[in-house]
Amino acid sequence: YMSPEQISDTKSVDKRADIYSLGVMLYEMVTGKKPFPGGFTPETISRIQKGRYKPAKKVNPRVSPTANTIIRRSMKPKPKRRFQDLDDVFRILNLTFKKKDPRATQESIRSFVEKKDASAAKKAKTSRLRSLLTVGLIALGAIAAVAVFLYQQGIFYEWFGAKSYGAMVVAAKIAKGYKEPGEITIDAVLNREVDNKNTRLDKVKLNFRENRQKETESTFTLESQRLYLKSDHYRVKVALENTVLWDALYLEPRELQKANPLTTDGQRVEAVLDIFPPLPLNIRYRVVDETSGADISEDTLFSVYLDSQWVKATPRVLSNLETDNVYRFRFEKPAYYPKLYHLIIKPEQTNLEFQVALVPRPGKLRIHSDTEGIRLLINGSDTVLSGAEKIEVQRVAPTSKEPQEIELLPGRYLVTAEQSRKNVKDTVIEIGSDEVVQLDVSYDRKAKNLELGVRESR
Repeated sequence: YMSPEQISDTKSVDKRADIYSLGVMLYEMVTGKKPFPGGFTPETISRIQKGRYKPAKKVNPRVSPTANTIIRRSMKPKPKRRFQDLDDVFRILNLTFKKKDPRATQESIRSFVEKKDASAAKKAKTSRLRSLLTVGLIALGAIAAVAVFLYQQGIFYEWFGAKSYGAMVVAAKIAKGYKEPGEITIDAVLNREVDNKNTRLDKVKLNFRENRQKETESTFTLESQRLYLKSDHYRVKVALENTVLWDALYLEPRELQKANPLTTDGQRVEAVLDIFPPLPLNIRYRVVDETSGADISEDTLFSVYLDSQWVKATPRVLSNLETDNVYRFRFEKPAYYPKLYHLIIKPEQTNLEFQVALVPRPGKLRIHSDTEGIRLLINGSDTVLSGAEKIEVQRVAPTSKEPQEIELLPGRYLVTAEQSRKNVKDTVIEIGSDEVVQLDVSYDRKAKNLELGVRESR
């Protein structure tokens, strides 16, 4: 139901996209078929953008000329060739109905009621169907407009994509007195990590506006629109005046974001621009635990690759770095996976800021059970953040006679076993990096007794 221009850029659409959706729904009503059958493939997208579909009249020869005209004009691939307003549609319908003699309509209705003229009855029925079609067009127009509004506002993802899509906002906090908000140069590029390679998301366009609600005495904030993207690993580059921010993150699905007070409105990538004296290359960084958000900068080893070897990034070493160069940086900490950056620093980019999220090495929860089909929940959900170097969402399967193994990030977990609604057992486990904890789930059918046992294993 999306118009061609909406596929290319969801932010540039207007009410003519709603009229396009109306035409698609009317096509389905009168033909019983979709104008563009098949999945959302490149071939289907190409047909939509070129307006290549079988005319409704050819699918159903009984389609009236009026309905055929409305469908054809509404589904023009170029917005300027469509109806510009629904008033144009109603005007065509009014002209069509005005051509009918009201006395003939009244006579047809009377004849239909008295069953004196079968053909007149058929005409009256057709007239009634046309009236219903008019009402239906108005209702469909409203439905289409509401559907597009919900999609653009992200409500579609909140309702139907919470398990697989996450929300992200890119922001910049800027010191007052530097420039006015409208004079700030800011750009952001998103990359999706696929098979250890960065794929640039060129179709994702960010528009920044000042958020006055976040204004303070000393700073103002520019924010992008809220983005809804497939839950996955991303790298975000924010070019803010002479500062470059690189942020690598795992975008959690909305289902998990809403459960965390820090990400209720979506995960936030924020660059900060202060007023600095000129420096060859000023580097700042903050390192956090990706799972807890705790600051671990102090104990993290920061290195730079110079003269074919890794060198600890001491203040003396960093003072010798200059712009207009290419550098490799590394952040590492025991019990965490290291993070590497390979960056091109442009001449005007004198400030480089890192926001690094290190992923802790996981432990393993090994589940053994003598009974199949017992439902397992971790922290009240059958979905849990799991994985090694890359965090992923994993479903917790019911017990089986085959051992089940889940990689869990370090921390305390509440594990719940449900044999039935009335037969539930809980236990708390604590897992550290590279540790293995075994959970034994046993059920005595005769005594209807459910037991959980926890022990460390190597």
